[in-house]
Amino acid sequence: MATVLASATALAVGSWLLAQATPVTTTATPTVNAAALATASQPLPALTVRPASGSAPAAITDANGRQMLLRGVNVNQLVDYAPPTPGAQTVRPLTDADFAQMAALGFDVVRLDISWSALEPTRDQYDQAYLAKIRATISMAAKHGLYTELDMHEDAWGPAVAAPPGTRCPSGSTPALGYDGAPAWATITDAASRCQILSRDLTPATARAFTAFYHDVNGVQSELVSTWGMLAQTFADDPAVAGYGLLNEPGIGDDPPATSSMLLGAYYDHAVQAIRSAEHQTPGGFPHLVFIEPSVLWSGLGFDAAPPRGFSTDPYLVFAPHLYNQSITMDQQFGVTLVSVERGFTLAEQQAKSYGMPLWVGEWGWFGSNTPANGAMMRRFAAAEDQAGVGDALWVWKQACGSPESDPHAATAGNLIAEDCTTGKDLPPAGDVVSLLSRPYPQAVPGTLTGLSSAPDTGALTLTGIAPASSSASAAPLGAACTLTVWYPGQTRPSAPQTQGISQLTLRQVPGGWSITGCAMGSYRLSVG
Repeated sequence: MATVLASATALAVGSWLLAQATPVTTTATPTVNAAALATASQPLPALTVRPASGSAPAAITDANGRQMLLRGVNVNQLVDYAPPTPGAQTVRPLTDADFAQMAALGFDVVRLDISWSALEPTRDQYDQAYLAKIRATISMAAKHGLYTELDMHEDAWGPAVAAPPGTRCPSGSTPALGYDGAPAWATITDAASRCQILSRDLTPATARAFTAFYHDVNGVQSELVSTWGMLAQTFADDPAVAGYGLLNEPGIGDDPPATSSMLLGAYYDHAVQAIRSAEHQTPGGFPHLVFIEPSVLWSGLGFDAAPPRGFSTDPYLVFAPHLYNQSITMDQQFGVTLVSVERGFTLAEQQAKSYGMPLWVGEWGWFGSNTPANGAMMRRFAAAEDQAGVGDALWVWKQACGSPESDPHAATAGNLIAEDCTTGKDLPPAGDVVSLLSRPYPQAVPGTLTGLSSAPDTGALTLTGIAPASSSASAAPLGAACTLTVWYPGQTRPSAPQTQGISQLTLRQVPGGWSITGCAMGSYRLSVG
């Protein structure tokens, strides 16, 4: 196993260096078109990208020009998992109450994981019932003030990679489970082994399926690109849709990692073009964010060969790696740390800066029964995230005991809201986890956020920013463009915030906490708690 780790690390480092050496391609300048600007006064304005300027990195902003961190959670309750045992319930029900609970924790975004296998179970035929379920879920989330990122989820390619019943594997390997992702008709494995070694992503059949995808064998990649065009047309005018995650934790395939990364970038470019074409052709459409990831190696190692710079000139892209450093990265199995929590953020920031994209953490989390150690790590993550001034989606809101990702022998399953595998009931999250995840943070920041720190234990928050002194920098009304919105948890009214450069300060009680708003102009500061 150590040899596998060393080899993967060497390949990733070499590919990363190659990616850094790739010349930069000029990217177009993002604009807010009339359709997007028309959403400025809505509860969830359309989102866009503000390019890097001086020392300020690129950032996600709304139609009012305010910087948006976007903090929330992954929702896997629409994922089409392969049941590890016949008849197993692989996902938990998803209801309006789930989104009410999320909002009461201060979340303002969900990464909604969806499955290509459920969306297009038969080639060229979209399942309208599943599409309607996606629409309804977006509407439920929006009702509670949450944006939705639509993530095309996959783990180890798809359900059809599962080893047939009775498969016997060599010593040191086990029959592969199917997990989730691509439909059976899009799964081309060329009879490669379905025996898993060390990791589900290292199964030969999984690698072969990704190779076929990257090389567009039988037009498989083209079909997913077309599917993205359909989704973009469906939600072209919906500001509640933050954007689109083109592929979760892409595999590396049989090609060298550098080649796979280049081919992954080519897929991203094709999908982005299909999305933009659909948005442009749809009345009221506007460019949505597109979230791109490096390969699954980033989740497994804490760094990776991302697609080379210049793979796309689209200006609305967001770099969204999964930061599992010191959590489930492969090095932890050997008692060593190649990349710390803090170093993981630094590497992600460097890659985002290299691309000229905002950074957003698509997944993170700690798992298992070592709660005190996990809590300490989560605090380090939270501090690094605040320092970086970015948002995230925790993995995961709920997970069923019957999911292929759950331990079949465990008494509970899940991360934030666990399931009791005996009773099937939800279990309340640990109090220290809740206080950390629901810690105070700015949800909408006029101008540029220049500093952020929060203390989950005390509720203390300090933020600083610089905003235009007038509305001349934005076509949006000054009232909206200057509105700072801060989430503050708990039923107790916060002590009087200390402010500088902020007028019209208002505290309003909302489910689970308080919304602090004010008009911020010039150099400003807010301290509370």
